[in-house]
Amino acid sequence: MVKDTKERILSAALDMFSQNGYAGANIRELSLSLGLVKSGVYKHFESKEEIWNTLLDRMIAYYAERFGSPENLPPAPETLEGLVDMTMRMVHFTVHDEMIVKTRKLLSIEQFRDERARDLATKHFLTGLADMFTPLFAGMMDKGLLRKDDPAMLAFAYTAPISALIHLCDREPDKTQEAMERVEAFSRHFIRIYGEVREARNREMSRKALVVIDIQNDITKHYREIIDNLNAAIDWAAENGMAVVYIKHNNPSPGTRTFKPDTKGAELVPELKIVSDHIFVKTKANALTSEKFSEFIRAKDIREFYITGADATACVKSTCFNMTKAGFRVHVISDCVTSYDLKKLPEMFRYYADKGCEVRPLGEYQGMI
Repeated sequence: MVKDTKERILSAALDMFSQNGYAGANIRELSLSLGLVKSGVYKHFESKEEIWNTLLDRMIAYYAERFGSPENLPPAPETLEGLVDMTMRMVHFTVHDEMIVKTRKLLSIEQFRDERARDLATKHFLTGLADMFTPLFAGMMDKGLLRKDDPAMLAFAYTAPISALIHLCDREPDKTQEAMERVEAFSRHFIRIYGEVREARNREMSRKALVVIDIQNDITKHYREIIDNLNAAIDWAAENGMAVVYIKHNNPSPGTRTFKPDTKGAELVPELKIVSDHIFVKTKANALTSEKFSEFIRAKDIREFYITGADATACVKSTCFNMTKAGFRVHVISDCVTSYDLKKLPEMFRYYADKGCEVRPLGEYQGMI
């Protein structure tokens, strides 16, 4: 019963403070509105000031629990649409929850009189929202949902107009639906401007492939000089959503001594990182002569290739030539290509460029994507 009475006093005080301000409320009227005598109020609170501060404490805890705060963050959205949904839930709560609406009105009135009300008004009308959205936006940037920017400035740009529309709902409740529609429209406009359309980027990256040619046990031992770069290129491609393709050469000629099918020499070298089962066999220099590889290209709609492997003067050369001839965009990762004759590499890189390939070291490609 004591708790119920105390809660009734606080609820009635919130009504009075939000309508008349602190100065316009008094204990006599408060007690009359509750059917109590003044001593019944003083039994629970020593003064109007204590009611005021208790009410602010209650509001802070209520708001943080139900709406969120920099110390009680909701999880960062997993999608751009998730940002819109989260925003609309938060705004719907704050413009329809009766206690929050009354508290906001109370702070609007008292921010010029009471230092604590001023600080809370600044926090809840401006800085608090921005402080809450700053780590959320940082998380979304890490997930590739928002383009890299200053998350604090982005949070300020996002929350300031929404806060203004919330106050419009308080001043003119008949415009609440209109304000909600404008908040949603603004949120969608924001993600069009600042959002990384991850789905589109994923589609773009899925049409690219890193091709590792003939890094097999029978290939030149010079592969050991590029194996670390090769594995780094494989990690880079996989992390960016590219297909990683391994091409193996088989030599079916009778009496062959190298790349003989089903022998250790035809196997991929053990140091090579394998991150996919896209392993195709060719019997000619040009990797496109592998029917299964060509089927894979068509099925995945791959249009752009990053070429690595060996030999620069043979299978890499033939594959690059035929890919560019077929209209594909071809990049040669120069420090991921080797040859039996290392002296031939500069000549081969010029050849690739002359045939329409782009030739760059891995580091430059890593900086571009």
